[in-house]
Amino acid sequence: MQYPRILIVEDDENIRDFCRSLLEGEGYNVETCQNGEDAIASLDKSQDPCLILLDMLMPVMNGREFMSAFSKRPHHTVVPIPVYLVSATSNSNDGEEMGCLGFLRKPFNIEALLCIVRGHCHACENLQAA
Repeated sequence: MQYPRILIVEDDENIRDFCRSLLEGEGYNVETCQNGEDAIASLDKSQDPCLILLDMLMPVMNGREFMSAFSKRPHHTVVPIPVYLVSATSNSNDGEEMGCLGFLRKPFNIEALLCIVRGHCHACENLQAA
């Protein structure tokens, strides 16, 4: 069985590595990108993730620019890929305006992050098993 894939788009290496370790420890397949441009390239060449965790302030392509490019991509799945904005400098209104499904403020509560991931990725897991 293939475990659900999560894409983390975060320029801070410590946060990226922490999230990767946490989620891989929970059994998820995790890919990380350090900016929005790398994330778009990853989406173009890999299987769609069950969830994208997106930082706002990044070099090369920030979260807002990523969401603009992401919204123009052809959709290959029936269910849209949920994107959660994870930021210390933004708020839920910014995320909603950008088209994100939800918002998580940094520093984030680990259980809140796991609740979001489980809520979205277990639904994908159940669809794959059917």
